[in-house]
Amino acid sequence: MKAIYFLLFLSLCISCGDDNTADSIDNDPPIPQPSEEKIKFVNNLTRIANEGKIIIGHQSTNVSGIGWRYNDFPNGEKSDFKDVSNKIPAIMGWEFAPNGLQFINNYEGIPYDKIIQLCNKNTANNGINTFALHPDRFDRAGGSWSSGPGSVKSILPNEAKHEVYKKYLDDMAAYFAQLKLPDGKPAPFIFRPFHEMDREWFWWGSTSCTNEEYIALFRFTIDYLRSKNLPNMVVCYAPATPLDATEYLRRYPGDAYVDVLGIDLYHLSTAPNSNNGANWDFIKGKLQMLQQVGNQKNKPIAWTETGQQNLTSNTYFTQLTQLLKSNNIKLAYLMFWSNATTTIDSGGGLGYYVPYSVMNNNALKNDFINFTNQPNYIFQNSQEAIYK
Repeated sequence: MKAIYFLLFLSLCISCGDDNTADSIDNDPPIPQPSEEKIKFVNNLTRIANEGKIIIGHQSTNVSGIGWRYNDFPNGEKSDFKDVSNKIPAIMGWEFAPNGLQFINNYEGIPYDKIIQLCNKNTANNGINTFALHPDRFDRAGGSWSSGPGSVKSILPNEAKHEVYKKYLDDMAAYFAQLKLPDGKPAPFIFRPFHEMDREWFWWGSTSCTNEEYIALFRFTIDYLRSKNLPNMVVCYAPATPLDATEYLRRYPGDAYVDVLGIDLYHLSTAPNSNNGANWDFIKGKLQMLQQVGNQKNKPIAWTETGQQNLTSNTYFTQLTQLLKSNNIKLAYLMFWSNATTTIDSGGGLGYYVPYSVMNNNALKNDFINFTNQPNYIFQNSQEAIYK
């Protein structure tokens, strides 16, 4: 879920040596052999970025929108993004945390069987699926936004809720195993667990667990899921607006656990020297920092969540395109956050990050259409090699 404020700092410290990572906790274990499909997929992400192309995504694009929800269009045929642009995002973001701790429906009310069906349909159309994770606290002390110590420690090995957490991962792995390419082989998918860990709002955040506890949780989660025969899982590590490279890497679990380096970075009015809710110099600095970390780690980078809530600038997408063109930032993909009639982030009110069809703002719609017409942006059903 999106970060809800910006740090009011602009200084960048690009000191990305190994001593800034968390690898000193212990040595990285051997990396399990990935599937051939995963190797091709990650290589294609790198190639696409190096060619100056960007895969465009949207969270919950065909299950949530302004004035409608999944139950209104259960076959995934509706999308605010598509309604305005006549294009379907090539990356679809999915929420994989259940409502509670039982894998029946996710917290958006969507049955997991339907999520898998829609994911496989997206893959068949040359799209990519990425999964965020916002589980309730395993100590039963609240939801994902209920920060405070105890929950991370409680699910680590030999702790009180560890077996409960393992059962949760078992259920998750069973669904991930159903993600298939059209030829029946396991489909690569991007898993972005416990993101925005450098900020304080989640129970896995900066004030709720130590760096060591967070790293132990991340490593155990990935090791356990890999043990369930998921060689197609592509792991993304994604802080939220870290001050600098040192902070970005403070909870980094190690190269063996990460395939894609991400950042959740929004254009909010709380950004320093904000202009129409977006400080582009601030954004540029963070992306340049991410690029340097990606170069140092030799991993593809992605803008894993972005947008301007409720789009206060009619030229937002033009400015975004200018940023992406002019700064030698080689993103594999970027993903706008979801449109929803009721959101936590908007205090229970309207929240949107791409235009929707019934909005009375043709200038903004046209700005978005021009954005989606950029020749280097990749959408669903493109001829771009994603899995080959």
